Formats: sequence, C-alpha cells, structure tokens
Amino acid sequence: GGGRLPDGLTLSSTGMVSGTPKTPGQFTFSVVVADTTGAAASQDFSIFIQPAPLNITGGPTGPVAADTAINIVFGGTGGVSPYHFSPGGSMPPGTTFSNGVLSGTPTTVGTFTFRVTMNDSTDAVVTKDFTLTVVAPPPPALTLSGTLSDGKVGVPYAGQLSATGGVSPYSYSGSGLP
Repeated sequence: GGGRLPDGLTLSSTGMVSGTPKTPGQFTFSVVVADTTGAAASQDFSIFIQPAPLNITGGPTGPVAADTAINIVFGGTGGVSPYHFSPGGSMPPGTTFSNGVLSGTPTTVGTFTFRVTMNDSTDAVVTKDFTLTVVAPPPPALTLSGTLSDGKVGVPYAGQLSATGGVSPYSYSGSGLP
C-alpha cells in the first residue's frame, strides 16, 4: 500500500478521483474501501500523467532599432524541464543566440526570420518561427545653437545660427525680430 495521488488530484469519500494534475509522471497509490459492517478491501492503482505540450514563450515583441543593444529572452512551458534551445535561420547581423537569449547589437536594417527549436529532458521537440524587424535608429535630437552679436542702426547685420541632429535639410523661421 501507500504511494500518493498525482499532485492536484484528490480522492473523495464516494470514490471519485478528480482535479487538475500539476506534475507529469507515473503515480501509484492505494485505495481502501470499507462498508457499514466494517468489512474492507484495498487495491493499488496507477495513473500516468503526461506532460503538457511543449511551447516556446517569449521572443520579439516589436521592432528594434539598429545600433541599439538588445536582450530578447525565450522560455518554455510544458514538457519536462530543463529546456535546451537552438537557433536556425537568419539571425540579425551583430546578434548571437545562446541559452535561449538573442542578444547583441543589430547592425543591419531589415526583417529577419529565424527558427527556435526547444527540446525538453525527455527529448520532446517543438519548433517555432520568429520575425525580428530592425529599423533605422532614431536621429539624434535636433538642437539649435549660435551666438548673435550686437547690431547698430543703419549698419547691415548678419549673424549665423546652426542646427545639428534631427534630419536635414533644416528650415528656420522666427518671430519677434527687430
């Protein structure tokens, strides 16, 4: 006798085994039944709980900017951990895939489709395709600089302002000029 029910299952006083299994594996347990006269009978039962299907989680959630460091984590559910990940396809240049993490600094703008394969400890396998879009980095902030000297009435005046960053060509306009 002895043993235990699978995690998440219970045995009611009416003989119903029910619940939601939480752990895969083979479970053997004893059940005793008694009647009102005190007579009893027992028997061992076995239930095999299969693991949940393997599924790859995580991955890219949106576009990333070129020349910006990334750290995209992949995970897994189902099966029997630990999980092992392997990549395939076109990883963005400048990145590497190791231990379920795509990291590095993408250097090339474009759309990259790659495949991630995940194995569990029972050698079950699942494969999923992912797409990572690498977009041009945002331009540096637009700034305006320069100093203007004093002017004199009746004398032609010129002073140069300059802009950096943003996206050229630039267009200047003002208000409140003398």
